[in-house]
Amino acid sequence: MMAGGVYRDDRILMVVMVWTLPWEMMTLGEADRLAVICGLIRDAVYRADRYLAALESRRFISGTRVLKKEAFSDLLEVHHEAYLHGLTEATLLSMPVNTDTLYSRSEAVRHVLRNTDYIGTLEDGSLLVLLTNTNAAGASVVLRRLSEAGIAMRAVPFPEEGGTGGSAS
Repeated sequence: MMAGGVYRDDRILMVVMVWTLPWEMMTLGEADRLAVICGLIRDAVYRADRYLAALESRRFISGTRVLKKEAFSDLLEVHHEAYLHGLTEATLLSMPVNTDTLYSRSEAVRHVLRNTDYIGTLEDGSLLVLLTNTNAAGASVVLRRLSEAGIAMRAVPFPEEGGTGGSAS
């Protein structure tokens, strides 16, 4: 019955729609209420974007979407604990890289992965991919897609450091 837009820089980010408003309630007051709600959503999205941008420099290797060792280790530990308690499935993939090839390799890998997968590094310098909610059969599909893209990775057990141990593959 009513719709309002959430804008940023003259671009619409989202549309907020009220479907259940009775015809007799469609008043200027309700339109103003929807405008205020859209403004609050816009402000919350703006603050969240600023917060995530501030965290990005602390969590990611500069110029990449690769998590730094500390951030990736924390993420691995959380997913491994969830796996050990039967709450989720996860598979870890690995490939050796050096500083010179990190960006190009990580970008190539990133384009094959889902938004729910994570790329990171550990102490040994290898590029790791955490496939969340993925068992061995699902990982084989991802490994095939990576291979078709010319990227050689292999499934590996979770690292022993940081309190994680065993294999989620």
